[in-house]
Amino acid sequence: MKKSDISPMPQYFDKYINLVKDIELLDAFESSLEDLYTLDTCLLEKIGNKTYLKDKWEIKEIIQHITDIERLLTSGVLRFSRNEPNFIISFDENRLTKNSKAKNKKLAYILEELISVRRSTICLYQSFDEEDLQKKELIGDMKSLY
Repeated sequence: MKKSDISPMPQYFDKYINLVKDIELLDAFESSLEDLYTLDTCLLEKIGNKTYLKDKWEIKEIIQHITDIERLLTSGVLRFSRNEPNFIISFDENRLTKNSKAKNKKLAYILEELISVRRSTICLYQSFDEEDLQKKELIGDMKSLY
């Protein structure tokens, strides 16, 4: 499945989806994993706790946020793919980040965690068939639950 296969484009997520290349989803995941392996960790360590503005997130918090949100989103994707009607994903990103304690973690550990989560995401998407990937709404009796 490619970006161009998504129709209609989901509201809100379109701003993120439109940032990626029009390549197969699993290829995009694999490419992102390669990017994580080749990050310039020396540069990230050098940036350290600097932020572009006061009270903005530090590098470690940004990476931890990506990990946390990927976990939350894939949980929703799994529930949706299995026709679970309670797949709505809601969170306060600032509360999650504040309570992640990323500032107290080593950058290497945070990156290792993200790589592990990304591998898990890839496995989840590899388990989907075309019907799962093309699903736009809950099917069958599940619709009556709303």
